[in-house]
Amino acid sequence: MGINLENDIDKVLKDIKIFVFDNILTQFPFLKKDSSIVVSGSVATECYDKDSDIDIHVIRSENLDTILLNRLKDYKKILRESGSNIELRFASTYEKLEDNLGWNTDYILGEINNYLIIFDYNNRLTELVSKFNWYPSEIYEEKIKWLLSEMLIIIQREINSATIRNQGYYLRVLKVKYVKYALTILRLLNKKYPVYDKKSYETTLKLPTVSKDLKLAINEILSSKDKDKIPNVMLKVHLNLVNLVESETHFKSLKKEDLLNFSTKNKIRFE
Repeated sequence: MGINLENDIDKVLKDIKIFVFDNILTQFPFLKKDSSIVVSGSVATECYDKDSDIDIHVIRSENLDTILLNRLKDYKKILRESGSNIELRFASTYEKLEDNLGWNTDYILGEINNYLIIFDYNNRLTELVSKFNWYPSEIYEEKIKWLLSEMLIIIQREINSATIRNQGYYLRVLKVKYVKYALTILRLLNKKYPVYDKKSYETTLKLPTVSKDLKLAINEILSSKDKDKIPNVMLKVHLNLVNLVESETHFKSLKKEDLLNFSTKNKIRFE
């Protein structure tokens, strides 16, 4: 019951579609009348390998009968016990998804916009996702400014404090936090939502607009043990990102000095 993930994405998706229609929708025809079936995770982002799981989500209505829901649970158990690489999920409902979506649920927005939709009754999921294709311009701008602000706070305050107190663990946490913010900005500038940590590093650094020098600097932040050097490399990355932001048409009205100074007034967050 598994799918061979040594194949390219086109063949993998073809096999997944066959599995969905010949197995899931055939055994559970009631799903044809009120559900969407999508692929998420590493297959959806094309970052899978031969040992990856295939995350297939059945997004359904909340009024699905308990007996039918239990049948799905039994089928999921059969898949697991057979050693299948298909991970069937059906906790999501349209109602929960609609309630949880908003411009501050960035990682959920990233996940649903990466969905590969295999089946979608009445295009309900397609229409929902289309409402959140991308941030409104003012929210997009505020998120970029908040990220740059938080990065500067790390450089100008927190790194120095951790170094003075010889807090090695906290210093490592700050380095990862800083890189996470930098990767998020790079994704936003490429009109891509943030993704969860597991795939953020590798998928972001593959983006065509990320320069070799920027990749090297980000890796140096993560690997360097030189406490005196880290803030300088962080500042280099920050200036590089500011230049990228400044070059974007949408930000032409912003002054560069505004992007080089931090402010804690911004209430935007990433969740």
